Amino acid sequence: MRMLVVDDDPTVRGIVIDLLNLSGHTALDVSNGAQALALLKAEEFDAVLLDHSMPEITGVEVLRRLRAMGSDVRVGFITGARGHPEIEKLRREAVPVIFKPFGWTEFKAFLERLEALGQDR
Repeated sequence: MRMLVVDDDPTVRGIVIDLLNLSGHTALDVSNGAQALALLKAEEFDAVLLDHSMPEITGVEVLRRLRAMGSDVRVGFITGARGHPEIEKLRREAVPVIFKPFGWTEFKAFLERLEALGQDR
């Protein structure tokens, strides 16, 4: 799958990109929600991995705007916002969420949940 990684922390972006590459995926990364929305309007992605807490536009707001644009791209969250009401709501709605810090086994399970979202398309 071709994925877009959106996180304001360059270290996290680098780790996630490396893990995606090891898993056989291709990925691009950006550091904020505005960049993500611009890129998603211009290019096709199979999935978007969003951080929740980013300056200016949160990951949840990026998701809301994507859906308002009519996009059905798969979305998952990689976040440290454990227990945040918005994240808990997403989890109840079956949006894949993984909490920082995470290990390889957790990340693989997260990717499997994300990939499964496309089976209904």
